[in-house]
Amino acid sequence: MALPLHQFAVFIKRAFLVVVLFIVVWVVAKQFFYQLSSSEQDYNVGSKLMADEKLVQAAIDERFVLLREEAENSRRASSQSVEGIESASLQTVKTSLMAEDAAFSSKHLALAKTPPALAETPREDVQAMAEASMQPPCTNVHAFYYPWYGNPKIDGHYAHWNHTVLPHWDKEIDKNYKKYAHRPPNDIASDFYPELGAYSSRDPQVVYEHFSQLSNARIGVVAVSYYPAGTADENGMPWDDLYILLLDKAVDHGLKITFHIEPYKGRNEKTVRNDIIHIVDEYGSHKGFYKYKITNNRHVPLFYVYDSYLTKQEDWAKVLVPGGPNTIRGTKYDSMVIGLLVDMPHSSYASVGGFDGLYTYFASNGFTYGSKWDNWKDISVRSHQMNFLFIPSVGPGYVDTNIRPWNSENARDRSDGVYYKNSWESALKVKPAIISITSFNEWHEGTQIEKAIPTFSESRNYFDYKPFGSDYYIKLTKNFVDKYHACQT
Repeated sequence: MALPLHQFAVFIKRAFLVVVLFIVVWVVAKQFFYQLSSSEQDYNVGSKLMADEKLVQAAIDERFVLLREEAENSRRASSQSVEGIESASLQTVKTSLMAEDAAFSSKHLALAKTPPALAETPREDVQAMAEASMQPPCTNVHAFYYPWYGNPKIDGHYAHWNHTVLPHWDKEIDKNYKKYAHRPPNDIASDFYPELGAYSSRDPQVVYEHFSQLSNARIGVVAVSYYPAGTADENGMPWDDLYILLLDKAVDHGLKITFHIEPYKGRNEKTVRNDIIHIVDEYGSHKGFYKYKITNNRHVPLFYVYDSYLTKQEDWAKVLVPGGPNTIRGTKYDSMVIGLLVDMPHSSYASVGGFDGLYTYFASNGFTYGSKWDNWKDISVRSHQMNFLFIPSVGPGYVDTNIRPWNSENARDRSDGVYYKNSWESALKVKPAIISITSFNEWHEGTQIEKAIPTFSESRNYFDYKPFGSDYYIKLTKNFVDKYHACQT
């Protein structure tokens, strides 16, 4: 018997509601079980990441301990003979160590996310390969070095970082410039700021770091500024007690030491003769003392004499010409004595005076006849004719306006290293037996290749080596030493 029409409609409506309810229940149940499954999967992934993170952290911790042990061993080795001295560069060492820790951490976090086939060469292997490919320092490259800096921690007071502003010889010009002394550590007498801070030249760790930089640049001879025992310039203090430390550290780094005799008060040909005798007697037998190879396979000391033209050529001849009344020629003190070439006539002056060669020193291209790069070819030819050793001096730039504010016309911008490159290329063209670098650390004149960092204070903004790193000029130096024909044998 057929259902009435209205009862059939009610049946259809109820059936439809049942189907809709079933679909809703099915969808809700499916979403519930999907989320439960996803949560469990996420939990497993999270556990895996946490486990990986623990492994990475364990590796970092292990490396951190090793780094600390290495730093401590290095500190003990470098300060074994100077117990009780607090290092002025300790903060730099800590900063460097922290940076290495951070780099190590980043590397291992990256390795944790990198498939084994794509992982980098282990750090130890890279370091071993780098050390194996390093070339030794070249004794045909000399760098002028100044050990006149001091600070309160080591020396009881600042020296040279607090250099005073120098007067101009013209009183009318001079009256336009205020006279004052710089106030380190925030205000130092330089347009750049050293990575080691306002350091002391007496700090063994500073010397170690300096000689490491010199060695990395393949500079083989350190031309140390020389004053007689107990004397110094007006902004410094005596440093003759440092020479043994410098010689010892030079040996540790495969370097040699020679001396750059400064124009101290009362200097003349007799006092320089006494300086040579004292240096040879005191340090001549040290393994770190530099000797230049001459004819008959002989090796003799080499000395630079700054501002040699201040003494008359006839007076120099008494000491430097064979047969002179006080000559060093033919004695155990016979040496290569190198005079400063400023003007063109100094070549003849040096020949009459008995010098063995000339160097140009100044890093400001064109400041003097000798420092003008375009003149080096003619100077080289003339020196060869006179049997002279010509030593051109290359430099990264020049700026001394923090001690000579009236001297801006002689400033030479570094131009991101282009100036230094041009300087080196000019020297390489004349193929000299020796190339000198002005300087490793003459911060007052902005000629340093030592590491510098960006630094700002309330009163000062310093130049830096950006966009490159603090060791940019160390690396540039090595690149050119590698090209230098005298360093390729």
